[in-house]
Amino acid sequence: MFSSAQKDESPSKNRGIEDIRDNVRRAKGTARDALGSVREDLSEAAHNAGHQVRELVDSAGKGLTQATQSVSKKVRANPLQSTLIALGLGFVVGTILRR
Repeated sequence: MFSSAQKDESPSKNRGIEDIRDNVRRAKGTARDALGSVREDLSEAAHNAGHQVRELVDSAGKGLTQATQSVSKKVRANPLQSTLIALGLGFVVGTILRR
């Protein structure tokens, strides 16, 4: 008697266990898909950030080149004034560094 009750319970327990296993498999699949999506989003964001950084560096480099060319032209156009300014700045910097 007792053993037949256990046998009747066993198939329903097995179904319950199988249902749980199926739910776990589906949850793992969903989590795997979500992780893949997050990974793709992060990769795209990193790529975009890298592209923006490269653009900023290029822009800064162009600005520095233009500033250097501008200063060079002014020095060539006014050599005496440029020399006096450089001497004055050197004196000021030297005085500050001595303290």
